Amino acid sequence: MAQPGGDPARGHLRAHPVFVALHGDGQPVARQQQPLSLPQERRRRIHALCCNLVGGHRHPNPLRLRPRPRPESALAWLAALSDADLARVPEDLRAGLRAARGACLRVAELEALAWRDSLTGLWNRRAFERIGGLQLAQARRYRFPVSLILLDLDDFKAVNDQRGHAAGDRLLQAVASALQQNSRDSDLVARWGGDEFALLLPQTGAGGARAAAERLRAHAWEAARRALPDADPLLTLSSGVASTELADDFSLAGLFQHADACLYHMKAV
Repeated sequence: MAQPGGDPARGHLRAHPVFVALHGDGQPVARQQQPLSLPQERRRRIHALCCNLVGGHRHPNPLRLRPRPRPESALAWLAALSDADLARVPEDLRAGLRAARGACLRVAELEALAWRDSLTGLWNRRAFERIGGLQLAQARRYRFPVSLILLDLDDFKAVNDQRGHAAGDRLLQAVASALQQNSRDSDLVARWGGDEFALLLPQTGAGGARAAAERLRAHAWEAARRALPDADPLLTLSSGVASTELADDFSLAGLFQHADACLYHMKAV
């Protein structure tokens, strides 16, 4: 919440924007690095509270408060507060912080729903487009290759029709788990829609992407077979690969166009 900063001899403290907002004059915390204008009585109270939080040392000079440059980090800070943290806060502030923590946790849950596929827990299409676009922009700037893998369950409709939708859901979850567990931390893994999965591999050329696609397809098939052991004839998977190394196209749409063409060629073989 607060920590020593600046010149210790002058008694400067850096306070978190949520902390300042709770104990300040009720005005929004600005992004610019300008001193906050607070009533003297409130300033003294914050000063004493900050000093208590950083070990009881009371600085001799008046407190200067500046907002941190990234006030959006307040959500993460509040959500991470533990009950032990709240127990160390003065009682008259505890209820407000507890309510704020609950609100932040609800916001985090809503954000997870907006960016995650509810069935598999993977990133959804919206997240893939957003994060993938940022990764490709970085790749374009620094000129390193990025590859896209599309993986599709063949005749998935037959599984649903013959085994039921619950079996189809188990199959999708098993494949998603296999892809997530056997990809790198830096890879972006998403359920693109229906029975199609997409993986964006940074720092990976065409050859490495093809090898990764075959390895992931094998892991996914094994996971699918374990999920539905009595449906082996129905379980086949196809993959398509595209790379900026070959097409020199750093757009997500361009990569998908090339990977789609490769995928449907593999299905036709």
